[in-house]
Amino acid sequence: MATIYQGVEQITCANGSSQADVYWWTMTNNDISLVSTVTSTTPKTARAVADWSASTAVNGPFFPVTGINNSVNAFAINNSSWVIPGCTTNYGDQDNQSNPLDFLMDPVDKRSVTSLVFHGNGASFPLNTTDLYNNNITINLSDVNWGLGGMDLELSRNELDTDWATFSTKWKWGDNCMSIYNFPRTVIGYTGGGFSSTNYIIAACESCSIFDIRLFLKSKGCNYIGLYLDGAASTSAKNNSTILIPSDRKIPVIISM
Repeated sequence: MATIYQGVEQITCANGSSQADVYWWTMTNNDISLVSTVTSTTPKTARAVADWSASTAVNGPFFPVTGINNSVNAFAINNSSWVIPGCTTNYGDQDNQSNPLDFLMDPVDKRSVTSLVFHGNGASFPLNTTDLYNNNITINLSDVNWGLGGMDLELSRNELDTDWATFSTKWKWGDNCMSIYNFPRTVIGYTGGGFSSTNYIIAACESCSIFDIRLFLKSKGCNYIGLYLDGAASTSAKNNSTILIPSDRKIPVIISM
């Protein structure tokens, strides 16, 4: 299955009567790449959506406000390599060093198990995934097809589905990203159970709460793991070279699909 643009779907936001447009795609793990937009010239700069080289892409994980190439960039791996050299730790910015982000990985399938791996925050390579597979697998950087950091939406916690106020209070990241307010949002989820699926959904909304776009993922069959990615002014999206969500924000890492 190649990447399929499913179009735009209008949802009703839970914290008011406003409507929101959600653009979304379905794809397999092999359709996803994390790509740097950073120039090779000095000084290094990133690119906004109008200048992305990828024809279909959304903004990627969180990145630091202190510069592009430093040791506290967001977790972003592509084809067994860090997307931006030197950015090798799982943090959103310097303020989050004591509260590192969650991340989602797709290791190259060299084993009998299915290739999707999710690991909680604070880890470093090599990753021992005993708690996930119960068979003492260690994953090194060389095993990873792609990986990205974000905030676990805790899709399996059905008690968070009740209303936006409950979600914001009980979600482990609820005090971040002004989760109950309407802002541009970007998420990734997958439609399997356990830790085994190759079918993904990526969605981007022009203005909604994290609760709203979380429920959108669940309505499309993502009931286990999903990540909230960078949002607000960073949310931007292209489909087949057409800009769906414009932004002037320069994004150092995008998800190409």
